[in-house]
Amino acid sequence: MMTDHRLSHQDADSNGLEGRSSDDLKSLYIALTGAPLPKFIRGKLLRRAVVHALAEKRDGGLNPDTQRCLDGLVRQIVPTGETAPPKPNRKIRSGTRLIREWQGQVHEVTVDGVSFL
Repeated sequence: MMTDHRLSHQDADSNGLEGRSSDDLKSLYIALTGAPLPKFIRGKLLRRAVVHALAEKRDGGLNPDTQRCLDGLVRQIVPTGETAPPKPNRKIRSGTRLIREWQGQVHEVTVDGVSFL
């Protein structure tokens, strides 16, 4: 039998969150998670984030193996201490040939410095 793990308005109400102000919810989120609040979180999403943090505290969160796996994936995606790769040069120089195939026909454009031929 599967358990429904979705958070509902009843969860927020049963935790006494419905009457709380946004400032109270923000403080509670920071106290529960030890992390800063995401920049654009407000209203219902803020309330859901607090309910999720409460459920995570109550149920123990992720098991250590899963947490290590996720941390490793994050390190692969967001390397620490590295700057973002440089943006590619989008200038098209004179003499460049642009070739594309569309609907079975090859189309070729040559850049002459001022216009496209």
